[in-house]
Amino acid sequence: MKTKKVFVMLLTAVFLFVVLFATFFMFNVRQVRVKYTVNQNKSIESVENCLNKYLGKNLLFLDLEDVEREFSNLPYFEVSEIKKEYPNVITLSVKERKEVYHLVDENASYILNEQGIILNHLEQTQVNDKNIKVELKNSEITSAEVGAFLKTAHQEYFDLMLDMVSAVEYADSIESIEIDCSKELEKINFYTKTGVTIVINHPLRNGKQMAIEGFKGYNDAEDYYKSFDTIIVTCLDSGDVNVFWTNKDKGE
Repeated sequence: MKTKKVFVMLLTAVFLFVVLFATFFMFNVRQVRVKYTVNQNKSIESVENCLNKYLGKNLLFLDLEDVEREFSNLPYFEVSEIKKEYPNVITLSVKERKEVYHLVDENASYILNEQGIILNHLEQTQVNDKNIKVELKNSEITSAEVGAFLKTAHQEYFDLMLDMVSAVEYADSIESIEIDCSKELEKINFYTKTGVTIVINHPLRNGKQMAIEGFKGYNDAEDYYKSFDTIIVTCLDSGDVNVFWTNKDKGE
């Protein structure tokens, strides 16, 4: 009787072991499905290599935040969605971060996306004319880690510039930007590819709307004035935005 009881216990233990083993094996990741939103010429090999290491790991114990953290080493990509699909699949949506700005500092320069995330660190001498050049005057960069947001001593001013560019309809006409951080933010200069300078005076008052109105005025103007003129944009005490062409509005 005792021998029979021991046998049953052993058989039960073996059965439980087999079930547990099969269960854990069933939840091992067999597939990582990725939906990409990237330029057709963009290589995704680095992403595939990064994600393949999770094949065979147990989905039950997998921390998705660990998977997302892997992308800190892939600054040109970001995860917009990630989830587990039981029993053994990870699904992700990955989109490309596109180069927009080339910020130049005294000792180095940085390639940023539209949100101000650093995609690449360049030597100062490297030339980059594909992106909008940004110059910070009377300020300094306080943090510049690739894959993270650029931080400056005048972060409010820098963030405002990003918001202004994202708000305008004709941002592709911008060649360079100069942010003057002396005292209270005095002005932001936008230099267009056609030779016009758009000066946003005291943009802390209503910078986004001032940028919208300034670039609308630029776009609506005749091509003749787009080759040399300067647009001065100010916010009046009434809250209205005034757009003034230094030559065109004088009849020159």
